Formats: sequence, C-alpha cells, structure tokens
Amino acid sequence: MKEVAVNIRMTEDVKALWKAMAQRENRSMSSYIELLLTNERDRIKNEQFTVKDVLDLLNQVLQKINTPKKAKVKDDLSPVHDVELPEGFDPELWEAWVIHKRKMGIPMKHYQAQKEAQLLAKYEEDEGWDIELLIKELIHSCARSIYIPTQWRYATTRKQK
Repeated sequence: MKEVAVNIRMTEDVKALWKAMAQRENRSMSSYIELLLTNERDRIKNEQFTVKDVLDLLNQVLQKINTPKKAKVKDDLSPVHDVELPEGFDPELWEAWVIHKRKMGIPMKHYQAQKEAQLLAKYEEDEGWDIELLIKELIHSCARSIYIPTQWRYATTRKQK
C-alpha cells in the first residue's frame, strides 16, 4: 500500500502523550497511530462494541462540546509604534491603516509594517504622491495593500515640490 504524508494539528501535551505511548510500544509516532487506527477499524468491522466503548465516545463528544473555544487574540498595534514613518506622516492615520487591515482580516506584522512604511516614503519622496491622501483613499476603497490607484496615475494628485 502506498504511504502518504499527513499533517496533524494538536496541542503540545497531546503530542508528548502520543510520543510517550509510541515509545512504550517501541514504535515511531506514525507507526503507532497507524496501529491504533487499524485496530479501531478492525474492532468496528467486527462490531465489537462494549458499553465502555460507547461511554468513552460519549465522553469525548461531551468534552468537545463543553470545552470553551479559545478566544482569538487580536494582534497588537505594535506595528503602529515601532515603525519609522515618513517625516510629517500622521501616526494616527498610520494606526487607522493598521486597524483597517486588521478589520479586513489581514494581520500586520512588524516586517510588513516596515516595508509598507518604506513604500510610502518612496511614493512621497521619489514620485511626489500625497501619501496621507493615498492612505485615506485606500481605506475608503477597502484596499488590502498599498498601491497607487490607476485613476491617480492619470490625474494630478501629486504634491507640489
């Protein structure tokens, strides 16, 4: 039978337990889980259910139902405070941009924040764009990243030097 790779997400505690149980049987973790699944398949195939099996399954279901889901931890606003913004750029507008991205489901990590701030500086210094107006427009149009809108390329929205 052809073997395939499988990814499984689990807590560190469960992984440690799995590893210990596999070592107790002198097996690898993958070999041990394959043995457990094969045994379970054979047990079900032979319809060897006991009251204990049913109660165990019921307890597993109840535990899943009664276990509260972990609340998602919202990413902090550290990209707002830890990034060197272009000179004269309003930090509150930068914070509004970070919050906008979070609401759009795009968490901003520090590296990305640095790169976006550098891009803003490039747009302002090298190309002469009004970056505060740009950010306001991007938020208004629900943009997911920083870019110069096409209609701007044909208009005169650049700062006068």
